[in-house]
Amino acid sequence: MEFSVEEFVAHPSLEQFHSCTKEQLISLATVLEIPLSKQMKKQIMKAELLSVLTKKGLLNDVPLKGVVAGSDGGEAVRLKELEIEIHRLDLKEKELFGELEIRKMEEETKRQIRLKELELQQTPPSQPPPPSSPSGFDVNKCIRFVPSFNDKDVRACS
Repeated sequence: MEFSVEEFVAHPSLEQFHSCTKEQLISLATVLEIPLSKQMKKQIMKAELLSVLTKKGLLNDVPLKGVVAGSDGGEAVRLKELEIEIHRLDLKEKELFGELEIRKMEEETKRQIRLKELELQQTPPSQPPPPSSPSGFDVNKCIRFVPSFNDKDVRACS
């Protein structure tokens, strides 16, 4: 018997639900608009889907403990897996929040740089100081102290 999501939603049954594959559970979650990750274990998917189906009234009086407790480790292991998944999602949320804060700071820095550039464009440029030699020596003032040069008599000073 082939599984049909629409038929299951119209006439849900536990037997049909327990015979679903992981892909069928994901398609059922998509139709019911339940966020599930493909990395989740099948038993955890079943537990979440059953709780939502019970809340929506599609399945009544479903014992969730039987679904969560698998044959390979018991209820405590499944609960720990759920706690780990919650912890992983919390870490992801904190990471994304940190990235958001970094982007906000970058945008604020860019905005402040742009404001400073606009301020500099609006202020008139000041007059540059006149060029002067680094030692303060002015050749034009001191040229009169240099003796004149005579080609014929190099040793003679006038």
